[in-house]
Amino acid sequence: MVTMKINSILIIDGDSDFRALLKMLLLKIVPAARIEQIDPGASGRPGKDFNWAQYDLLFMEYNPGQVVNGLDWLREYTKHEDFPAIIILAAHGDEETAVRSFRSGARDYISKERISNNRLVE
Repeated sequence: MVTMKINSILIIDGDSDFRALLKMLLLKIVPAARIEQIDPGASGRPGKDFNWAQYDLLFMEYNPGQVVNGLDWLREYTKHEDFPAIIILAAHGDEETAVRSFRSGARDYISKERISNNRLVE
């Protein structure tokens, strides 16, 4: 099992209620972590000069935008040298979505329907 120190987390998800739930769960696991959130519907996707290195872990929605999915973003963003470990979140995921997530560079894949403290610790 790989362990990592987590000081800073970024959540990219269009559902404000889910972002709040995820933040609450994460703070129970890593209470000292700085957790920031981006609503891609309100602010769009991070720009090319976005400082990914400031985060240790990124949770990103599988479908953060109308035209592209999170895997398209992932393939583009992981080109950055200090891109954080990423966990893809999907509202209605399946095995095929999980496999595509891993092939695109995600460290893990979590169905939003099955989010829990135990799953996040894993």
